[in-house]
Amino acid sequence: MTFHSIKKLAVSTSLLLMISCGGSSGGGSDDRANLAVQAEQKAILTQFANAVIIPTYDDLAAKSAAMKEAAALFAGSQTQANLDATRAAWIATRTPWERSEAFLFGPVDSNGYDPQMDDWPLDHSKLEQTIKANLTSPTDVATAETDVKGFHSIEFLLWGYNKSKTIASMTAAEDAYLTELTQDHARITTLLRDSWTSGASPYAKVLSSAGEAGNDKYASTQSAVQEMFDAMVGISDEVANSKISGPYKDQDSNKVESQFSYNSLVDFQDNITSLRNVYFGTLNGTVASASISSFVKARNAALDAQVVAGITASIAAIGVIPEPFRDSLKDPAAAPKIDAAITTINSLRTLLETQVRPVVLP
Repeated sequence: MTFHSIKKLAVSTSLLLMISCGGSSGGGSDDRANLAVQAEQKAILTQFANAVIIPTYDDLAAKSAAMKEAAALFAGSQTQANLDATRAAWIATRTPWERSEAFLFGPVDSNGYDPQMDDWPLDHSKLEQTIKANLTSPTDVATAETDVKGFHSIEFLLWGYNKSKTIASMTAAEDAYLTELTQDHARITTLLRDSWTSGASPYAKVLSSAGEAGNDKYASTQSAVQEMFDAMVGISDEVANSKISGPYKDQDSNKVESQFSYNSLVDFQDNITSLRNVYFGTLNGTVASASISSFVKARNAALDAQVVAGITASIAAIGVIPEPFRDSLKDPAAAPKIDAAITTINSLRTLLETQVRPVVLP
């Protein structure tokens, strides 16, 4: 997710130039080896686009549409059952989004869909002012600033602080704005999905055609695989050193993502699952024959096993932190578990960066 819309790894110009040039000046067996690697990379990219990215965004758009419908039903009939259903729809929508955060590149970045859906921390004062103003001067949510829309504005309206929101405490203005927010969320997720699947040049085709003539985004298959790899490293760094360590070190619960729904730790686990999905090339925990995992295993089976173990250990380490994280980060009894999770995830990040990168990007 976005921390004030800034969350990308910088890739140096010199490295990109090196990748764009690619290949070897030698001939014979070196050329054949390069072609073989490029064929493997193209298969990895095609599998990744079609088996991971597209179904994840399909799921996100479908669940966001269901959240919009649940909110509309709640607006028409404010019962506890309808409020609970809208909350459940928010949590269900959250899963595919958090499981997409290991591939926050392409249209989700270039078209600004990430901050429109998931900017944080939430500006509570501005949100309250926007809701009040919306009664007399309707807000165009589609063009509203990102810190008063998206997942966390919806979350706050549904739960409030410390899950204190009740039907009785929800104002007509809040209810109206909730409806508008969920409508806009469904609009954005549909655009995101369609950017990968529709139009003259869907991004799935751009990614899978890396290195082909006319592809002005990816001059080589290796440059596209590097984008995949950098995104995996980036999400491991963000979970350990921003999402968990940031609010923990500052002892600031206002910096905790998904703090109102108490869904923070599930978010973090889903982020590491997203990394796993990129590495495996599937959504179900099996390893695709065309995947970064298979590529690494063919060259260093022990290293691949270390990565798989690191992913499993990271998810497990997050899982033993007491929820809600907004409270446990201030609990001395929880500190060893939080420290262990940070260390475990950073170990995975270091393994990827120092040992796996030279294998995947020779």
